[in-house]
This record gives sequence, structure tokens and C-alpha cells, in this order.
Amino acid sequence: MFLIGVLIVIIMLYNVDPVFGKRPNKTDQQNYAQRSHNYENGKFFYDDHLDQDQKFSMHAKNVLSNKGKRPHSPLPTNQPDFSHSHELSFTWFGHSTLLIQIKDKTILIDPIFSNYPTPLPLGLFKRFDRPVIAIKDLPEIEFCLISHNHYDHLDYPSIKRLKDKVHHFIVPLGVEKTLESWHISKSKIINMAWGEEVKIEGITFGAQPSRHFSQRSLLDRNETLWCSYVIETSSHRIFVGGDSGFGHHFEEIQKRYHSFDIVFLECAQYDGRWMNIHMFPEDALKAAKILNARYLVPMHFGAYSLSVHPWDDPLVRLNAKKSRIPVITPLIGTTVDIKDILAYQEHWWEDIE
Repeated sequence: MFLIGVLIVIIMLYNVDPVFGKRPNKTDQQNYAQRSHNYENGKFFYDDHLDQDQKFSMHAKNVLSNKGKRPHSPLPTNQPDFSHSHELSFTWFGHSTLLIQIKDKTILIDPIFSNYPTPLPLGLFKRFDRPVIAIKDLPEIEFCLISHNHYDHLDYPSIKRLKDKVHHFIVPLGVEKTLESWHISKSKIINMAWGEEVKIEGITFGAQPSRHFSQRSLLDRNETLWCSYVIETSSHRIFVGGDSGFGHHFEEIQKRYHSFDIVFLECAQYDGRWMNIHMFPEDALKAAKILNARYLVPMHFGAYSLSVHPWDDPLVRLNAKKSRIPVITPLIGTTVDIKDILAYQEHWWEDIE
């Protein structure tokens, strides 16, 4: 009876709580089928029809372990500086939240400033430290990019507070339905399939594959797309990987774009039993090499612990490998100008208990 009661509560919450968003309808699905080669019977898929159900159920057995998953003291941070005009700069806010300033435009990616990356406040996943900046203090945002609909990348409280600052939202197919349900005008939203590009105000945005999945409720698995992004101007080309396992898509992206100034790659929240959807640090180094990256910036750590590895394991493993590609590891909140990027390779995590 208890489990039945819990199920009833979950269903009631799903029907009334806006955090769950909205699912695509049949008209949307017809549109997606015309635009996407990796869409069948209302579901998106990576090229090998990857299914991760078993891997996540196995992971759940270990998630209660807290050993080394959280730092025992606050992480060192800096205050961002948006006051200067940069040819290209970026500020990482922890996890996958990234602000890029390029061509006098501001691009915000996967913003989450909340205490929890979950629809309910689960203590195991509480944010390590307070965000270094309040949403009200962010600059005007010309473009907000969302990589997929998981709660740690599409955060309802954060979007609700910053939506009036944003001129354009760029999202994978299907995610537009959730933004519309959050009272964001359709005119501000651009949805994209893998391989599509759009050029706005001198910046080209390309949606590209990633090896992951989507899900926001019990019944909507893979009904919306997930993606990586290429951001390109006449002077620079950037790759933002989103969540992804290692796969052949990196070679396909390199064939199309040839090389990148900076690649931002997730290399945390991994586990050997679901390596197909999250890269290990060694995978990120391989991917950066395939993409002909000039610099690698690792992400997906520093704010929440969503897996079973120690919080600093990605950084330790990245720097244990000798790589010809510089690994850039700024403190959270640091605004990094590409002209000075090599100055931000300090091993700040080594001093954290």
C-alpha cells in the first residue's frame, strides 16, 4: 500500500508541477520525423539504438555511498568579470553551466544555479557551495543553449528567473515544448535536429550528435533530442559537447568542421556500467584529439555529485595523462580570455580536503 501511495503522489505531481515540462504532440512528432534521421516511432536514438535501462538500475545500488563524493571544505572560486570586451572569453560556473562571450554577444549554456539538480530536494545531490553569482547579476544574454532535458542541464527555477534576460533559446528537438509550457514565447525558441545550423547576428550555431539520452518523467524517455553544439564566427570555432559517451560521432563532427579553438567536454559523473552515456577523463582526452582541439576545458563536476566516484577524480585522472592538448582548469567563476588561456592550468583541487 505504501508503494501504491508513493506512485499516486508521483502521478499527481507529474500532472500539476510545471517542473516536468510538456511532451511533444503528434504534429510535433511528424515534424521531427521529417527533420531527423535518428527518430523512429516517437523516439530518438543514437545510431546503435543504445538502451541504458539496465545500467542505471545497477548504478542505483551504489548511489548511497558518500565516500569522497563531496569536498569537505568550500571550493576556491573567483568573481566573474563581464565588464571588458573580449574577442573570446568564457566563465565556468560549475557542472555544465558555461557563459561564453564572443563577438560582443553573450551565450549561456545549460544554466543551473539551484541547490538541487533534481525535481525534489534530495540531500544526496545538494550543491557543494553557493553559486558565485546571482542570476540577477548576469549580463544580458543573447543566446541560451540547452543540450538536453535532464534536470542538471534544464533547470526550471533557473530558467524561470533568467528567461526575461534571454533573447533566443536554442534547444534540441522537443525541448521547445517544455520551454513553451514555462511561458517562454515561441518566437524566442529555435529547435534543432542533428546536422542543422542557424546563423544569427554573425554567429553560427550547429546542433551535432552526442551519445546520451533524454528523460524528464516516468514515461517520456527519448521523446526529445539531446545534442552537442558547434559555435562559430569568422574568427573562432568552439565545441560544447553536452553529456555524451565516447563514440564515432566525434570523427563525424571533425570531418565537417576540421578543428576547434576550444572544446568543452564533460568528463565526470561516470561509471563503468554506463560508459556509453558519460565519458571517462581518458575518453575526453581522446575526443579532444579527434576533434583537433587547441585547448580542452573539462566540465560536469564541481557543483554536484551524481555518480559514485570521488569529486576530484576527473581532474586527477586528466592530469595523470600526458596530453599534447593543454587542459584548462580555471577556478569556478573565473573569466578566461583566450589570449591568456594558458595561465589557467593550476591544480587547485590538490589543496582541497
